[in-house]
Formats: sequence, structure tokens, C-alpha cells
Amino acid sequence: MHSKDYQEKELVSDAVLADTSQSSQNDMTSLEWDAADEKRIRNRMDWRIMPTVFILYILCFIDR
Repeated sequence: MHSKDYQEKELVSDAVLADTSQSSQNDMTSLEWDAADEKRIRNRMDWRIMPTVFILYILCFIDR
């Protein structure tokens, strides 16, 4: 009885994994962006990163 439960759980987990990998493959193929999206993403990253880099640069300059 114990081995039957284990086999059922294994089959269920395999089915869940197969479903998850299939959906992630579908998500990866639907990711497409154009130049405007790329520019928007780059600007967002710049506004998140550059203030920290600027503050670190100023602190290193003051430390000299």
C-alpha cells in the first residue's frame, strides 16, 4: 500500500512538472519587445542604478 501511494504521488508530481515546463516554454516564446520597450526598460534601469553609483562615487571622492 505504501508503494502504491508513492507511485501515485510520483505520477502527480511528474504531471505537475511537465505542465510547469510547458507553460514556462510558452511564456518564453511570447516575450517580444520593440525598440520603444527596450528604451523604456533601459531608462528605468538607469534611474534605479545611477543614483546609487553617483552617491558611491561622491563618497569615494570625499574619502580621498
